[in-house]
Amino acid sequence: MAARYFQFVSWSSRTRKSVEPALDVVRDDLPCIFTFWHGEQFLIPTAVAKRLPLCALVSRHGDGEVQAAAMETFGIDVIRASGGRNPKKTRVKGGVQGSLEMLSALKHGTSVCMTANVPKGPARTVGRGVITIARLSGRPIYPVAHVTSRNWILNSWDHAVINLPFSKTAFVLGNPVQVDCGAGEAELEVLRGELEHELVRITQEARDCAGSKIKSGTG
Repeated sequence: MAARYFQFVSWSSRTRKSVEPALDVVRDDLPCIFTFWHGEQFLIPTAVAKRLPLCALVSRHGDGEVQAAAMETFGIDVIRASGGRNPKKTRVKGGVQGSLEMLSALKHGTSVCMTANVPKGPARTVGRGVITIARLSGRPIYPVAHVTSRNWILNSWDHAVINLPFSKTAFVLGNPVQVDCGAGEAELEVLRGELEHELVRITQEARDCAGSKIKSGTG
């Protein structure tokens, strides 16, 4: 039902900035890592599914069940694992196994998508997870934003945005971030900041293009 709803949002909405020319940019960099804000990921499968081999990291939390089912409906392979800032909890939630599965997918030519921010907040702060996968795999990170002009914003830690039908939509692909396998802590932090800045930038660009009144940093 979730997949059908967001497909209806996509079908009923008018595109202001299309995914088609954007994805052409990444063809020479495949496989790659697509990343986006947790809470703003719901329309992305309607844009990228069936256009390239793709698997998605989905949490083992309760709401992950709905997201996993929706992803699979779109034909996206799902890796069920959760991370976090506590190493012990990351192991229990399958974070290490999930990372290994993503690295294996990238090695065998399948792009992966994962959220950039870590539950449960801050809402618009990039965590180290996506940077670590890029460093270990050698594959570039491409930040993406797919937004609508009409939305509901939930009172959740990530200020989740529920896209509404009969909207204007915009898909924006950001500049890639490449992480060297030998990068040290200081360089990793710089790259994390660059990725965060780029995600904020493209999300606001997409919102401006679609005519959304939400401002980046507020959900």
